[in-house]
Amino acid sequence: MTLPDQHSDPLRLVVLQGSVRSERVGPAITDWVLDRVDRSDRFVLDVIDLAKVRLPEPEELRPTGTGARSEIADRLEAADGFMIITPEYNRGLPATLKHAIDCHYVEWMFKPVLPVTYGMTGGVLAAEHLRSVFAELHAVTTRRAVTVAEPWAHLDQHGRLEPTATAERTLGIALGELAWWASALRRQRLLEPFPHPR
Repeated sequence: MTLPDQHSDPLRLVVLQGSVRSERVGPAITDWVLDRVDRSDRFVLDVIDLAKVRLPEPEELRPTGTGARSEIADRLEAADGFMIITPEYNRGLPATLKHAIDCHYVEWMFKPVLPVTYGMTGGVLAAEHLRSVFAELHAVTTRRAVTVAEPWAHLDQHGRLEPTATAERTLGIALGELAWWASALRRQRLLEPFPHPR
């Protein structure tokens, strides 16, 4: 078995945009994140916008991911890590994002997740919701979540996000943490796969 070089082999990162509303600030958050990630040669990016994805209906799902396979399942399974960009709705995640998570199981397992949340107070409760959900799916959330408070108040005339210095710094640190976990867990999945059921 040939193992990837932890320092030179790019990591596959899925950036998942969770809001599907017609009027949303999510794309501005995503563009800011992608611009920052593109400056690094650590990641190969795959951007998934849930507004453009058809997911299986709830009645098609089965425990431990044995139900209908979604159109994005292969892309999630190929990933070494995830960045979830989501607003906070009523102290938690949007229903569509939670459904997208629940449509998959082994695709998330033993991989790191970086929450990037936004809302009136930065989406902190959405980040905590993600932590509890992904813990159940054997995934590791990074210690740092990137939270953006009132992003609609920080858009320029072209609709681009003008992040605060704190948000920029936090994103940089969080990306380093995500890369470390993604590299370590990818190597371990290859060396000693966990005997989970399919």
